[in-house]
Amino acid sequence: MEYSLRFAHLTDKEPRCSRIAFRSKEERLQQVELVFEAIGSGLRYQETLCIHDVNNSPIILTLSNIPTLDVLILEDGFAFTVEQYQLKYCTIKLMTGESISIDKFAKIFANAKTGVSMIHGNGVGVPSGTVMQLNVPEGVLLNIGNGAFVCR
Repeated sequence: MEYSLRFAHLTDKEPRCSRIAFRSKEERLQQVELVFEAIGSGLRYQETLCIHDVNNSPIILTLSNIPTLDVLILEDGFAFTVEQYQLKYCTIKLMTGESISIDKFAKIFANAKTGVSMIHGNGVGVPSGTVMQLNVPEGVLLNIGNGAFVCR
């Protein structure tokens, strides 16, 4: 499974909406459920996502609960509306009916504290300077690159 993420920017036209797209290049999936969590300025924003019949054609979802990327000026410095994000509690149901809990295998965690240019100009995924923390058991392959992960 692959994902591509684009956060909404202040320079975007209204309505400003962050979006995430999923697809499965290898195997058609019956259902994918997960929680997208963004953290910034001491706040957590969560969005529960559930998609069905995932194949190689991207499914695009709007993340209406995630704030627009912005810099907040505080008395003691500044903060970003989104500093990091996680894909949590992911459960994949295969076409065979078998369910796999990805959260047991890997925690996809991106730290976006890289300044104002948090997202590449192409609007895809994880910015340069991102830290990925993965706990992967033997036999599980995750390919990480520009906001995509492939579980085989």
